[in-house]
Amino acid sequence: MLLTTLYKNQKLFWSTLMVCNIALLARLYLKFELTIVCESDKYLSEAGAMTDGEFKKATEYQLFYSAYIVYLAVFVKLKLPVLFIFISTWCLSAFASYRFYQLLLELINEPTAKLWITFTALSPLLQYWQ
Repeated sequence: MLLTTLYKNQKLFWSTLMVCNIALLARLYLKFELTIVCESDKYLSEAGAMTDGEFKKATEYQLFYSAYIVYLAVFVKLKLPVLFIFISTWCLSAFASYRFYQLLLELINEPTAKLWITFTALSPLLQYWQ
């Protein structure tokens, strides 16, 4: 009964999904914290180089990631904490997921779209490089 109500009520569905996603990410944050080593450090360093005017150095080896480096350069230039990068990226991901959900609604159907968005929200990608 509860799942049926949750499924049919759009506002309740989205609210519950966001709360569950935030709770999951908070749990992961408390367990692992945010780390900026290896790959993260490399992109932040490149963003720092870009804000210092070293555009060639910033894109020399990472041309494919230039858009991401420019995105990070905004945070580096404003001297914002890494947590702001995380929150901003979460907001962009939430927006992109919602837009993809709308696309699935038009192309396939509502049950598939809701299943996809639920799996996406409750299965965050974790990357760990050694």
